Amino acid sequence: MKFIFYFLILIVFSGCITHNGPRDIHFNEIEQLKNISGLYRNNHMLSYIIFGDTINTSLNDKINFINISTKNDTVLVEAISEECVIYKQEYVLNKDFQIEDGKITLKRKFHLLSRGSGDVTIGPSYETIEIGLDQNNNGMYKQQERLAVLVIFIIPIVASATNQLSFERVDDSHEYNTCRTH
Repeated sequence: MKFIFYFLILIVFSGCITHNGPRDIHFNEIEQLKNISGLYRNNHMLSYIIFGDTINTSLNDKINFINISTKNDTVLVEAISEECVIYKQEYVLNKDFQIEDGKITLKRKFHLLSRGSGDVTIGPSYETIEIGLDQNNNGMYKQQERLAVLVIFIIPIVASATNQLSFERVDDSHEYNTCRTH
């Protein structure tokens, strides 16, 4: 009987605290939307971050550069492959994204108890996805997740994770023609 008691005490008071992430690279503050205009080298992650599942994998693999231009509160993003625009999409400020603290917030989620059906944890979690410019004016992506949960209503876990990527800004000022995609 003592064994069961100590085992239960061990489970209740055990837990896990973890942090995963690189050295924090700070965003260079975006004062105006036009500051993000430019041509960026695509490493197949940038196009996936911007376009998500709206383009298929084979098209995403062909994208060499991402060209970003702005007009008022609208951002035009063009996927460039072999000197041609093969995909483009417009995003509108305060509809598709927000500018907060000098960076562009694409996603912000807070869950108080559960993250959906099938979730074996209970407790608060928070996630943000932001893009902007780093100190060298290259593109930067940052995803942060934090949680404090009980797994299967027994084991406490506190965790945070940060993923950061940089995207090289390329000096180029010519316009690209739209091409047909196969």
